[in-house]
Amino acid sequence: MRGGHVTSESELSALERLADLRSSGMLSEEQYETQKARILDRKPGGSRTAIFVGIGLLLVAIVTAVAILLTRSPSSGLTTPSSNPPTPMAASGTPTAAPSPTPLATPSADPDTPRGRGVTSTADPIAQDASSTAGMTLDTTLSVAGKQVVLFKKDGDGAFDTSYVLMVGKLAQVLEDGAIYSISKTGSYVVLQSDSGGTACPADFQIVDVAGGRITKSFGTCSDLIRSRETADGSLISIVHSFNVGGPVTAKYSRGTLTVWGDTQ
Repeated sequence: MRGGHVTSESELSALERLADLRSSGMLSEEQYETQKARILDRKPGGSRTAIFVGIGLLLVAIVTAVAILLTRSPSSGLTTPSSNPPTPMAASGTPTAAPSPTPLATPSADPDTPRGRGVTSTADPIAQDASSTAGMTLDTTLSVAGKQVVLFKKDGDGAFDTSYVLMVGKLAQVLEDGAIYSISKTGSYVVLQSDSGGTACPADFQIVDVAGGRITKSFGTCSDLIRSRETADGSLISIVHSFNVGGPVTAKYSRGTLTVWGDTQ
């Protein structure tokens, strides 16, 4: 009994829980005294309400205390996942650098250009003597890169005694005797074919750089089957079929230089 008020069993039970919470450290002395006064000093008619209020406050204190304990406890098992992958460790425990990605092999600049080094040569400038066409007849005329390309010829005693001169604008190139020549246009270039007759080695080729006024050395496989095309960078690629097991010959002309891959005859 306190202040004329008889302590009920429910109040005794509440006081015991308060004492247990204080003993466990979940309630401070001040919180304990406050809750105890509320239980013992309430009016008779309000005993049920005061008990419910006291129990609610106790529950709030318990939840708060448990949350604090979980936050501070190292054994809670809650870890924040790292967004970075683990760093590889050497046997000595020293971090090692992550391996660099393997670079991809660089493809050839053009699908028709073989890998590896070819045989290079410099194209010769076309001469400027046009008088050599005197007495000759016109064989073929092409319009290439804004210039007229004309093949002149002068018949001899036989088919292979015919003389040829190639005119590129105002430039003239005297061609070697003993062959029959023909010209074809590929982009801004002219492909010059020479046919020496017979079946052993009938054909050879040269590239005429019309804009640059140059002509390359001869190349080929003896076959007269050739496929030429001008690339996006202004080069000319010619592929000559081969009758031999060595495969075709590929020739690339670019800025005054001829590069040949394969066995040329």
